[in-house]
Amino acid sequence: MTASPLDIRVQDIDHCGIVAGICDEMNLVEQINRLLGTHAQEII
Repeated sequence: MTASPLDIRVQDIDHCGIVAGICDEMNLVEQINRLLGTHAQEII
């Protein structure tokens, strides 16, 4: 099965999507939270 031109959608995510994906794979947020702790009023 091949996709027709009407079925193809292209989206430009620039570098931010790539960086965010790598941070997710590295569990970077969890590592930082483990080292620095969290605050009850933080909203991310």
